[in-house]
Amino acid sequence: MIPAVHEICAGLDVHRKTISATVIKALHNEEPIISYREFSAFTSGLIELANWLKEHDSNVVAMESSGVYWIPVHHVLKEAGLSPYVVNPHHVKAIKGKKTDRKDSMRIAHVYQHGLVRHSFIPEGAVRELRHLTRARVRIVNVICCFLR
Repeated sequence: MIPAVHEICAGLDVHRKTISATVIKALHNEEPIISYREFSAFTSGLIELANWLKEHDSNVVAMESSGVYWIPVHHVLKEAGLSPYVVNPHHVKAIKGKKTDRKDSMRIAHVYQHGLVRHSFIPEGAVRELRHLTRARVRIVNVICCFLR
C-alpha cells in the first residue's frame, strides 16, 4: 500500500448543478474510511459542502479544473478556511469501466491523497482579476474583428 501524503483528503467532481464529494480517511495504516455525499452547486450547497468537509476534518480538498465551475467552489471553500486545490484533469487518470461521479470524486481524492498529482497555480486577488479582464478584452476584440472583416 502506498503511504498517504495526506491522512484525510477530499476529492470533488464538480458539475454545473451538482458536486460529488468523497472524503478518504487513512489513519495509521488502518483500512481507509470513505464518506460520500452530493451537494448542490448553488451557494447554499457550497456552504453545506464546506461544513460537511469540516465535520470530516478534511482541510485538504482537490478538484479538477474542467470548465469554470470550480471557481465558486474554490472561493467558498477558501473563505471557509479550507485548503482547496485544483488539479489538471489530464493528470487524474480515467477510470476504466462505467464512469460515475462517485468514482471520479473518489479517484481525485485518492490520487491527491497519495501525492500523485500536483495542484495548479491559481493567482491571488488582483492578478486573478487582471487575468479575467484580459481574457474578456481578447474575446471582445475578436468579436469586433470578425464584424469588421
